Amino acid sequence: MGGKLKLNNSFCILFNLKKINFNAVHITWLPKNFGNLTNLEVLNLSDTSIKKLPKSISKLTKLREITIYKKLSNIEVEFPYSLEKIDFRANKLIDIPKNLFSLPKLKYIDISTNPFFNIQVVENDVLEMLITKDTPFRLFKSNLEKIRPYLKKCDIVGGRYGRFVDVENTTEYLHTNKKYYSKKYPNGHHSHH
Repeated sequence: MGGKLKLNNSFCILFNLKKINFNAVHITWLPKNFGNLTNLEVLNLSDTSIKKLPKSISKLTKLREITIYKKLSNIEVEFPYSLEKIDFRANKLIDIPKNLFSLPKLKYIDISTNPFFNIQVVENDVLEMLITKDTPFRLFKSNLEKIRPYLKKCDIVGGRYGRFVDVENTTEYLHTNKKYYSKKYPNGHHSHH
């Protein structure tokens, strides 16, 4: 935990690793051959500077949990079907791809405090919890109504106090992207006036 680290390709010959915890480690990228760590079950990259995941992450067929906070800006990778828990809180995600919702064992997704407006979902009977607190998405009850039919067994937790807000007659400020949202400004603006 803590400190600075630069991983090189030789790190990925540690085939028997089951858990990696780089919490608060200044690390900016993972090697392209990261998928060689085929026994990896838990990957914690909390409070790192990783903006993008390597495509080889799809080879981690035993990975059950992945956590990344802070800088992640896109998740354009195929995730392994073994994933049960995804925690991508407090990143820079503006696009949530539907492939996340097609993972057959996934029970928990936290994508709170990201600046996304929309979620693409597919029908999923396994997901138990979706957390979207402090996102532009959660400001509109209509968004909840759009995804609810696809996630029938899922508890969808929205904004403040776990509820979805409706900016029909109010203005809400999100520190996520420092914007005010209202019916008049559904995409947000920087001034309250």
